[in-house]
Amino acid sequence: MRQVVESGAFPLFSRSILDSHTAHVAPGERFQHGLDRILDAIAALITSLRSG
Repeated sequence: MRQVVESGAFPLFSRSILDSHTAHVAPGERFQHGLDRILDAIAALITSLRSG
């Protein structure tokens, strides 16, 4: 995973890996964090499709 993160080729994946230090967070906050990552990915896909 380090190679993938350091490559910069997958910024959303990399951000989710770097932000994954949430073991101490309450379940509701973890859910919101995961949902936010999914919505970010969907937004990026929509932007990519519109500009492509």
